[in-house]
Amino acid sequence: MIRVECPPLPPNLQAYLDRQQALAKPWNSLAGSTPARAVKHALVEAFHHKCGYCERIEAQTVDHFVPQADLHTRWDWENFVLACDVCQSKKLDHQPQDAQGRRMVNPRHDEPLSFLYFDFETGAVTPMPTSEVTLARGRITTQLLGFDQRAALQDERRRRFLEVIGCILRIVQPQSQQDAAAAWDQLADHLQAGAPYLGMVRQFILRSSKYTPLLEALREARPDFDSLIAHWCLPLD
Repeated sequence: MIRVECPPLPPNLQAYLDRQQALAKPWNSLAGSTPARAVKHALVEAFHHKCGYCERIEAQTVDHFVPQADLHTRWDWENFVLACDVCQSKKLDHQPQDAQGRRMVNPRHDEPLSFLYFDFETGAVTPMPTSEVTLARGRITTQLLGFDQRAALQDERRRRFLEVIGCILRIVQPQSQQDAAAAWDQLADHLQAGAPYLGMVRQFILRSSKYTPLLEALREARPDFDSLIAHWCLPLD
């Protein structure tokens, strides 16, 4: 999971949602009408075609963070999260909170790294035990989305991170200028905003003192590194 900033909708599209909300219209999956499709397109673009929860690519489902049974948020742009079919089916109509009212992490409105920790060696996502609140919110997130039960997802995340590290090592310890240039091109592909599993890479960049020397060497070799990641590697709050 990675923090996503969704811009406000254009006035005409917001007006469409407001009309649907005022009339308490049934949910139409943002299909059919031209404005509905335009709202979905705006959501897909904001999430770079990735699931807002697990970051797998080619997500197409509009998930209601607060289930659509709540009429107050059924047509609320701020309540929409792009999701893959797996995450959406696991979360489905469950209330995104525990018995004490502590909510799961919302990638649109929360800082995921305050509640979730990515294990670089295994690719696992675990609750952040900084406090009782972060632990509880991280726990309901991982449980509701089944993160602790999806071994394939965990392995995909780990392998992608290792590919990023491998590219960086080839840049800072090049066998040749040609190989370093090729590694940079591969790294740039791995770090485009639409690439999967950037939440783990963001933790590596922003919160891992263990890798600070490696990142410093990368920035020395490639001063353009920070401009490459600026669009999605948002600073911590």
